[in-house]
Amino acid sequence: MSSAEAVCDYEIARTIKYGADWSTCGDEEAEEIQDSDLRIEIQLAEEMVSRMEIEDDEDAPAFDRETLARAVGFLNAQSAEIRRMYGSFPPVPNIAPGPNMSVDLHWKTTNWELLVNIPASREKLATFYGDNYGTQRVKGSFDLTAFNYGIISWMMKN
Repeated sequence: MSSAEAVCDYEIARTIKYGADWSTCGDEEAEEIQDSDLRIEIQLAEEMVSRMEIEDDEDAPAFDRETLARAVGFLNAQSAEIRRMYGSFPPVPNIAPGPNMSVDLHWKTTNWELLVNIPASREKLATFYGDNYGTQRVKGSFDLTAFNYGIISWMMKN
């Protein structure tokens, strides 16, 4: 399978995995669905890395396991803090290859979107861009080793 086919398979699998209506769920059931969707998204990204490693294609638009692990760590910390602070379940972002071997975490709803880019280099800052499709756009950079309440706050206000 070519690198392009692996990315395509990943995109197809990601587009068909969601569909649960959380509004009819109790808290425990909603948490289970959200955790399951998050695990599926992470598993799809890990499978894409595995296919890229097998093919060893230098032109592949992918990321390595270490960068993915930092992205997943960030994602898990943000999700847990949103649950703790707001008592709600954050949407699950798409995890995809970004530029220069980075990882993109992309949340997109009908009211807003947020893109967080986790760079391949530990020395570089993560970057983000958010838009609520009307009155507010935010962008900036932050250190992944320090917890970022600004991103949580922005997601929950929009």
